[in-house]
Amino acid sequence: MAVESKALDDPKSSLNYQWIIFTLLSSSHLLMAMCYYSWGPLAPTLKGVLDISNSQFGYIISLMYLAMVVVSAPSGFLVDHYGVKRMLFLSCFLVGSGMSLLAAKPSYTILVATALLMGIGYGMINQITTKGFVYWFEAQKRGTVMGIKQMGVTIGGSLIGIYIPFFSIYMGWQHAVLVLGLIVVAVSLICLGLYKEKPTEDIDLDQAGDTANSKLQKTSLREVMMEPKLVLATILASLLAFCQACLTSFLVLYAQENFIINNIAAGSMLTIAMVGGTFGRIILGMVSDRMLKGDRAMPLAIIGLIGVLSSFPLLFIGSNTALWILYIIAAFLGISFMGWNSLAMVLVAEMVGPDKVGSVLGIVFMAAWGAMVAGPALFGRLVDMGGYAAAWLMVMILSGLACAGFLFMARHYKPQS
Repeated sequence: MAVESKALDDPKSSLNYQWIIFTLLSSSHLLMAMCYYSWGPLAPTLKGVLDISNSQFGYIISLMYLAMVVVSAPSGFLVDHYGVKRMLFLSCFLVGSGMSLLAAKPSYTILVATALLMGIGYGMINQITTKGFVYWFEAQKRGTVMGIKQMGVTIGGSLIGIYIPFFSIYMGWQHAVLVLGLIVVAVSLICLGLYKEKPTEDIDLDQAGDTANSKLQKTSLREVMMEPKLVLATILASLLAFCQACLTSFLVLYAQENFIINNIAAGSMLTIAMVGGTFGRIILGMVSDRMLKGDRAMPLAIIGLIGVLSSFPLLFIGSNTALWILYIIAAFLGISFMGWNSLAMVLVAEMVGPDKVGSVLGIVFMAAWGAMVAGPALFGRLVDMGGYAAAWLMVMILSGLACAGFLFMARHYKPQS
């Protein structure tokens, strides 16, 4: 670990520096999310410039997801070995470089290189930020700060939909992409200069007793990953990740094909779902921290229940359903399937403690992103075979299983006191 600055020798100074750490981690994730979601707004332009098919463009997105899956576990080990500062710099630098590269003379090779750089960089960020928050924030704050930080994902997805069209008009799409890429590279350098690995040991951040299962910190990684509750948490997180990928991939298409609404109204359903996920992450994080005194499993069970209740109407509602009803359903789908991940990360992190959190989260997210790769393909197959009702029924069942699993964990996983 790097030697800490003298400014951090005082516990009070360490508490104040929490919020600098929070700003660095949260702003990095938001800007990287803007790059990550930029493929959607750029799709019409890139397809037109390169004259590529939908399938060819889809291969690029799949390649980025594949890179995220492959890098997830190794990057977790690297975060634990080299620390948050170096890996945060590397993660931001790769994503920013990939985005900047996209501004070069466009070619399919450039798209491939960009997808690989972005996938590798973005595949690290959850492990990095979670480890940073576990070191820097007390258990009583983690659910809330993680929820706020994860807002950056949905906010970034919303901002890029405005940024690319607006700035493309005034400076051209390549310059718009280059500016965003260079900003992310600059942030990587700022993080390298300002980030401190952890506060002074004198500050009481519950690091010694970070979990009721603190014995896991003394065992090998293989033994940790075989712990039944951690295996269960990984499976349940993967179920919700599967449902999330189905929602983001097919909600707009489902709305366009099944209801008497225009394309703008259909597209706005996904925006509303993302807004629902944004608020869900904060509210449920605060409920976990303050009302449930650090219980992470019960709010996740509530998330699963909301997923069941919001998926159920999609099995039978007709084409003349009022738009306001569709928007309400979309909001609750977002609260559930876009709002689960921050609490799931805190749950896993507190099970294993700060020393192994990067490695373990890397493996957990490898499973979750693998589920996200499989989800849209299976959902689409069910639509082709039996219609959307069959596909949404699958989502409802999986959400119900996640609810039941987290209820079981709530009874057997004791939150920190």
